[in-house]
Amino acid sequence: MLLRVPATGGPISAFGRRDTTLLGEVSSPIMAPDGKTMVAVWVQSRIKSGSITPLCLLGPDGELTRLEVGAERPLGFVEDRLIYLRNDGTIMAVPIDLGARKLTGPPTALLEAVISPVMSASGALMYSPGQPASTAVLVDEAGAATPLVGEPRQFGNPRYSPDGRRVAFDIGSPQGRDIWIFEIASATLTRLTSAGSNVRPEWSPDGQRVLYRQVTPRKGIWWQPANGSGTPELLVEVPGGPNEGVISPDGRTLMYRTDAGTGDQYVITMPLDKSAQPTPLVTKAVNWAPRFSPNGQWVAYSSDESGTAEVYVRRFPGPGGRIQVSNDGGSEPVWSRDGRTLYYRQGDALIAATVSATQTFAVQSRRQLFVGAYEASGPHANYDVAPDGKRLLMLKAREDRAPVVMVLNWAAEVRARLRAP
Repeated sequence: MLLRVPATGGPISAFGRRDTTLLGEVSSPIMAPDGKTMVAVWVQSRIKSGSITPLCLLGPDGELTRLEVGAERPLGFVEDRLIYLRNDGTIMAVPIDLGARKLTGPPTALLEAVISPVMSASGALMYSPGQPASTAVLVDEAGAATPLVGEPRQFGNPRYSPDGRRVAFDIGSPQGRDIWIFEIASATLTRLTSAGSNVRPEWSPDGQRVLYRQVTPRKGIWWQPANGSGTPELLVEVPGGPNEGVISPDGRTLMYRTDAGTGDQYVITMPLDKSAQPTPLVTKAVNWAPRFSPNGQWVAYSSDESGTAEVYVRRFPGPGGRIQVSNDGGSEPVWSRDGRTLYYRQGDALIAATVSATQTFAVQSRRQLFVGAYEASGPHANYDVAPDGKRLLMLKAREDRAPVVMVLNWAAEVRARLRAP
């Protein structure tokens, strides 16, 4: 919920209706010049996904209008232009009619390769030059980290291949995100996808294919041969677009997450051969990051059904209820290869739960492995367990950022540029 308080002090009140699903799904709000419209990022499923998130307008009556531009966050206004940071680190300007609650023209790029920009109400801009980047590191249970891939990039969602010899990432660039394969032995990074924007890779059980979510131009879950041969194949396409998908260990079932149209997120399963209709596995509330256990008998996932994000397990394909794994919060569950440990995040901490996941499921113990500022995702696990079962592949934000740059009266530069022929 968004709250407001007078600048001179006074009572706190809700901005918009209380207890609405929509208010729980906005982030990074700023007030528009009309003094009554809030501009924010629409964070689907009440979790910041790290992928493309659209801007939205929120009025004091609770009305929410989604805008057709993806953004990291809004920064401010210059006359009739909304200034915002795109996910790839580019500052953009787009004309907007606040009264009509719509965009009136295409976006224009103003400044590229920007990190952590802040724009003041007077039109000054402060930022660090450079591209957001991270390093892929292996972290042992004591928290000691060693690099896996030397060069920092905009890494996301690492996944070891079944044979442990390769890692799939999605990597960002000014053109979008694509799937890349890293060969560990030769330290070679090879691009797999080249059309649209593609995120959240997963491997087929035999290691022959990589599936991924395509964000643009055609929302759906696709897969293609991991060696680059052949063409991408669409596995599932649903209204609103499915989110990330995983395949069962026997290679027969696709499991994915999709928007229920009410703010909730359901976990859906369907046969890969499409011999039957998709079947909901988990409904109600927001459910995300589903993963099959190595024996295929259980599904771990996160849910906010209790009001707090927790990790749960359900029998697959059922029947049965959910079993809570985490305590005091949890997200991004990942199974060990032997199925005896279920890892998850709890804030900056990485927790290992020792479990029994055979005919019945039980949590035997939990222990905190380490605490570190590694990049999280929320809707999809942004780390993986190394094949040796002793280390975790994590993403650490690059720390060697450039000095902060301050541009006074930057808004005047923006006006001059936008008015130029």
